[in-house]
Amino acid sequence: MDIGYFDFEQQMASIEWIKELPAGLVSSQIDLRFNHVAITRLDSGYQVYIGPIAPELGGDAIVVILDKNQKLTEHYIERIEPEPIN
Repeated sequence: MDIGYFDFEQQMASIEWIKELPAGLVSSQIDLRFNHVAITRLDSGYQVYIGPIAPELGGDAIVVILDKNQKLTEHYIERIEPEPIN
């Protein structure tokens, strides 16, 4: 079975911001079997979102804010609560 990876080195001009995060928080390749990755262009730069592939089951996501030069400006971890089972 092929494992799909999101490779930041292929998608972004710089990945130096990954090294500025706490060790092990984000790697340059993200396993897409378990995670969803979205890069959104903002007026001030970019937002990188890495979260669970099935957010309805809950989990943790990280939101990374980069400036226009793809330098780290902020990051935070978001806890996603699972949807209640009826």
